[in-house]
Amino acid sequence: MKQILSSVIFAGASLLAPAHAFAYMAMAAGDNDSLFIARDVATPEDARNAALQGCAQHATNCHFTSDAFYEGTALIIAKGKDGGWAAGVDRDPDAAAAQAMRDCKTVAKSCAIAMAEWDNGAVWSAIASNASRTHTAMHTGAMTRRDAEGFAVRNCQLASAPNDACSVIAGFTTSGHAYYATARDGKNAVSVGASTVSRAVAEAGALDECRKTASPADSCKITGSAENPGPKAAPASMQRYVALAEKFGK
Repeated sequence: MKQILSSVIFAGASLLAPAHAFAYMAMAAGDNDSLFIARDVATPEDARNAALQGCAQHATNCHFTSDAFYEGTALIIAKGKDGGWAAGVDRDPDAAAAQAMRDCKTVAKSCAIAMAEWDNGAVWSAIASNASRTHTAMHTGAMTRRDAEGFAVRNCQLASAPNDACSVIAGFTTSGHAYYATARDGKNAVSVGASTVSRAVAEAGALDECRKTASPADSCKITGSAENPGPKAAPASMQRYVALAEKFGK
């Protein structure tokens, strides 16, 4: 996680549209080797609940078994011909598959990869400012929107007077891959730019905003930048296990 604190006056406009992440996955198991996986759910808690509810529609004695890390994780399930199964969860698909196969062989015979899922995860960022616009705080790399905005507000408040309340700046919260930049003019006023393209575009946006009110315009200088990594795409090795799972189902 990264944080940037600025003891400056805030000015500027967001270049980001808020993104919504539905990238959590959870698995529940019940009697008769029943499995249910909830995918693309907004929060880890909702994913667990959805998995349990889905399992309960097809089996009894359902229980939550596993969910994925938000940074991006493989969930691999191996099943045996006699019905036994095991799951592996890891950010490395090869490690997840090895875990699933190893554990499956302790409870079943002739194990094979039966299911392979990748959780892209969700990584949130946000910016907060106090009411007087004398301090701002930026937080990236959070697991949830609530965490990103909460940390941004908390860090802003730590640098502000108790009666100078901090709040989230609308339009800058995102779960996508994004770049942020701040620029300050000669009078210590700050502007913020954001971009989904590159750090250079974010910096150019911050400078453009700064120059709209700065006197002289050339007094604006970049003072900080940050990157929110966004969801993590599946590595190429994941394709092997997806293919094996498709073959298992035929």
